Amino acid sequence: MDNKGLLSDSLIFHRRFSVNPYKTLKMPLSRMDFYRDWLSEPGGDPYPLIGASQTALTEKICDCSYSVYSRFEKSFAERLITTHFPYCSYELELLSMDDGSEAGFSLINDERTLRVFLRKSKNGLSVVREVVCNGFTTDTYVQKADLSFKESMTFTLTCSNKGFAVYLKTDKKPICVFSFTETDMIYAKQSVFTKTSAALYVCAKDGASISVCNVCSYLDGGMTQADIRSLRFEDGTPITEDGKLFFTVSVREKCGGYQAVLSWNPSGCDFCLEGALFFDYGDGIWYSDIASSVIFNRKTNEWYVWAVSFTHDHMLIRGKTTADLRYGINLVSVTKMEPISDDSLSEDEKDRLFVGKSSDEDPDFIYDEKTNKWYLTVCRSVNCGDRNRYRYFLFESDNPFDGYTFKDKTVTGSDTGGSIIRVDDELYFVCGSDGDLRSNYHAYSLSDLSECKKMRFDHDDGGFRGWGTIVPLPYGNMTRLVWLTFDRHNADPDNRWSYGNLYAFEAFI
Repeated sequence: MDNKGLLSDSLIFHRRFSVNPYKTLKMPLSRMDFYRDWLSEPGGDPYPLIGASQTALTEKICDCSYSVYSRFEKSFAERLITTHFPYCSYELELLSMDDGSEAGFSLINDERTLRVFLRKSKNGLSVVREVVCNGFTTDTYVQKADLSFKESMTFTLTCSNKGFAVYLKTDKKPICVFSFTETDMIYAKQSVFTKTSAALYVCAKDGASISVCNVCSYLDGGMTQADIRSLRFEDGTPITEDGKLFFTVSVREKCGGYQAVLSWNPSGCDFCLEGALFFDYGDGIWYSDIASSVIFNRKTNEWYVWAVSFTHDHMLIRGKTTADLRYGINLVSVTKMEPISDDSLSEDEKDRLFVGKSSDEDPDFIYDEKTNKWYLTVCRSVNCGDRNRYRYFLFESDNPFDGYTFKDKTVTGSDTGGSIIRVDDELYFVCGSDGDLRSNYHAYSLSDLSECKKMRFDHDDGGFRGWGTIVPLPYGNMTRLVWLTFDRHNADPDNRWSYGNLYAFEAFI
């Protein structure tokens, strides 16, 4: 066992900070501005009326807010905000709201209108889901919200490929008060969401009025974040720009989520939501698969991606693009690994093959100039006699995506979140291990996965099977090792996949 570098007996990681940016990471996508009275001023129509029954509705813009008033009968208005994006959040601030008024958002296309809104009546607040087809309401569901209306309350509708969630915020924390699933993935189809308009919906009746402001849409960083991994060059060197590092993370929402790209200045604790990665399998649907390893190959000027496809048989996928995956919303065309087809082989023989196996996860890969080889690690479920455990398999190839052959595997624990780390021109492998033990991390020399060293901390993350995302950075005459990982404590007790408080550690060698 190496007794220096990342495997030094004296190496201890010290806790820098821990954060939980609950629904606070945002990347703006659109907004409505009420600085000018575009209802009455001549000129353009920035937010056109695309749906209405406003025979009795009076609209007004004043003091950077938008208000409607009904003289006698129920009437509504829908004003265009943007083209719908199926993984965004829509938000508005409620300045005032009378009994008999409603406010929220409508998703409108040629097939149907989906409205999700807040209703205020003498009985309190309710969240309403309403589907309208050909002018007729075909489906309505009402969920009472156990909150009272307060001035400047915010209403947020968070969308994903699995459903929608409504959050209300009266003080400091947004509270999820309603969620529902959409199993047909209709809004994740590019042919649908690019032809779907997102609109502000307001409605009032019987002399009621309502006033809103700060209407917008944005990418939302979720309740929690997990599966964090740095973006690197082909040799494992971290990519930096203006002193910032870049990471992919899994955004965990009440319903589903997606894979975000964050930037971070390692001298502080602020993270910035820079964009998101989605995957295209050729069927026109934007999939939100996660746990990506992202590399920029300077030799070809291309971005390479390995990831796990939870949407397609729980196998690994890979793809490449010339688009800069650090910034903005990106769609990467991918192919899934071919599944194992030879049933005559033993389980151990199958595990050593470079083919797709259901439950494969958390890949990582790197190019080594010394050997002129690409190395790929795959987290694979294996039969260990008493039960199945996750073990890492190391493969070697002349090509980043194909032609890999088995080289080595881990033999202890139950591993997840493995990363290949280059420190002082040496390659290491670090992963979280054992779901039954607190913060158990194993480190290996990549050339020998038969023996591991347990990593040490002054204050660990308190979770289990976190990720070995260590980033080496120059620090004077030393190397600073920055480690970002997460725990598995759920933000939502009803959602087992809502874990991910973030932890930062550092050590010096």
